[in-house]
Amino acid sequence: MFISFFLQISKIFTRHFFFIVPDTQNKGGILECPKIAAYTGEEWLNVGDLGHWCKALAVFNDELYAGGYWGVKRYLGGEDWELFDVVPNGYVNELMIDTINSFMFVGGQFWAIDGQDSWGSAIWDGFNWVPMGNSVVGSTVNSQASAIYRGEYYVGNGISTLEDGIEIFVKKWNGVAWDSIGGCFNDAISAIEVFRDTLYIGGGFTYWGGNSPVPDKRNKGLVKLYMPNNGCDYLKPRINTWADTVYLEGGEAELNFYNNNPYANSWEWDFGSAVIAGSSERNPVVTFTEPGEYDVQVTVTQDGCIKTAEKTVWVLLSDDIGNFSSPGQIEMKIFPNPSSNGFTVKTSLTSYKNAQIKIAGLNGHLKDIIPVTNETTIISTKVWKPGTYVCNLFVDGRFVKAEKLVFE
Repeated sequence: MFISFFLQISKIFTRHFFFIVPDTQNKGGILECPKIAAYTGEEWLNVGDLGHWCKALAVFNDELYAGGYWGVKRYLGGEDWELFDVVPNGYVNELMIDTINSFMFVGGQFWAIDGQDSWGSAIWDGFNWVPMGNSVVGSTVNSQASAIYRGEYYVGNGISTLEDGIEIFVKKWNGVAWDSIGGCFNDAISAIEVFRDTLYIGGGFTYWGGNSPVPDKRNKGLVKLYMPNNGCDYLKPRINTWADTVYLEGGEAELNFYNNNPYANSWEWDFGSAVIAGSSERNPVVTFTEPGEYDVQVTVTQDGCIKTAEKTVWVLLSDDIGNFSSPGQIEMKIFPNPSSNGFTVKTSLTSYKNAQIKIAGLNGHLKDIIPVTNETTIISTKVWKPGTYVCNLFVDGRFVKAEKLVFE
């Protein structure tokens, strides 16, 4: 039976179950499913070829992600998968989602992301990678060996070197750095799960509590840990934008601001200007009319917890854009809009050498990056869901313009 090929991990996504599987061949009526398959409840589907082993699946911001030998891939629909342009420099074994703060924690056997220290764990926030440092001790996060507990990220296999060997312990990410919560196990941690407000830790260890067995601390492979309520530590608001610098064109510069807390009770924005009114939207759009430096703040309230995030943005005159274009020469027109079958973007630039379009959902999270090589660029909507998207034009790495797309 095909079911005998299943591995441990399965996730549900858009009414399909996705299963990580070893290679199978189309022999004797068996469907070929290289490393992954989907089941609708009635039939099995080939959803593409991941190319090499996969150990983790997760749904993040209503999109399916896979982690494995090649790093991180995003499912585009049908049989299509997209490999991230930047990935950890090793294997990915685990994907864990913090739904409160819209973070995807990526765990595995690696030590850097985009050239920065990030031993065993990194964060993808939908906009950028966030390295998580070295924490003095390295760690490899095994498949299923992480958990969100009390709203914080816990992993196993923090390692400390002793004179006569090593000790292994559990650690947690406090939002800025790693905290060790001890344990001192004598072998690898292979699984972590939250059950009834308690953290259960499993692995190959036979004792914990130091570098030698202690009679009352002998455990063959399983211990549990209870941590007290950490108050409001779980809430970690952030402000994201597609650019920190925008340029006045025709006397105006429009910028989208995004907050990462979708289930908060309220958002109160201050845009650092006496002439720009605040907002109570989660993801407001602001029109600047004067150049300057703006210190933007959002205060997020959730279940009695109140936290504030800050970000500085710069608004410059179009004359400061530089050599790639002159004032009034930057144009972007999109048609048809709305559309039910793709968009055409017409741009007017003095150079198309380093131009690109970044498509994002209304929550700001990246959907696609399309090079702009001439006046006309086609945006395919093959696997899009109906809704509103934002088309962001960048030239030489600088944000130039944004327009909304309505896909019906």
